[in-house]
Amino acid sequence: MIYFVTSVKTGLLVSMKRRCEFVRSDDHYVISTVLDPRYKLKWVSNPEESAKISDLVRSQYGGVLISGDGNHPGTAGNDDAGTVGDSGTIA
Repeated sequence: MIYFVTSVKTGLLVSMKRRCEFVRSDDHYVISTVLDPRYKLKWVSNPEESAKISDLVRSQYGGVLISGDGNHPGTAGNDDAGTVGDSGTIA
């Protein structure tokens, strides 16, 4: 019985790796994951790969100014928009 469970587990793991390997090679998925505050670069274990991914994001979004003062599209004229501080609280 244990052998069967181990082989099923191994089969599922191999299948998931095979089906999802394209995600790490597609720039859109990589950038989306890095820009998601839940993941950022937590999933990257290699420092060289981390630097390469950071450069990729900078090359795509390096000219974008992210402002925390509430003066950006979507909050124009809304002084109550606030900013998110380091502790995650809205100021």
